[in-house]
Amino acid sequence: MKTLNDALPKTIRVVGLEACDGDFKPSAHTVSKEYRYFFTNKQKVDYEDRRFVANISAPLDLQKIGFCVEALKGRHDFCNFYSEGSNVKSTVRDIFSCELSVVNPHDLFQNNSLFLFPENLTSCFQLKIEANGFLKQMIRHIVSSLWMVGSGKLSLEDFLTLLNSSKGPRQNWKVAPPNGLFLFKITYQEE
Repeated sequence: MKTLNDALPKTIRVVGLEACDGDFKPSAHTVSKEYRYFFTNKQKVDYEDRRFVANISAPLDLQKIGFCVEALKGRHDFCNFYSEGSNVKSTVRDIFSCELSVVNPHDLFQNNSLFLFPENLTSCFQLKIEANGFLKQMIRHIVSSLWMVGSGKLSLEDFLTLLNSSKGPRQNWKVAPPNGLFLFKITYQEE
């Protein structure tokens, strides 16, 4: 592990190693991935405070967002929630769990020198989503659409239509910033 970390840039760290079978293929043996997206909802955020957390300054209706978060669970065609540019056979994905909560990011990343959240940031929103796979920028599209619903720029009905229909016209949103997004966990098949 020390040799790997010595060879890697300071922004990438190996925190654990485990032996695996010689025929193990990470992409083929993945059962699920869990992403977490952290954001705040403040009028103004200092630049330094945006390194690992995104911000949406528009007032948000969290009840409407919560409704959409529940609707995301299950099997859906996410053809309206990704950026083209990757070669995929299908845009259908199974969302195993999806929840929006308020967390203290320091509690989640204790003793981790890679993710230095601002000391004064003790509360932010976390979208936690686990699925059998994700499309290019899918999480960031989902977050943007949730913000659109929460700020009243996209109706619940329009969100559900986009979630449950074939490819529509171009999205009404820009993808959410990357700074709030973390690949948190990958679950592999047990041999």
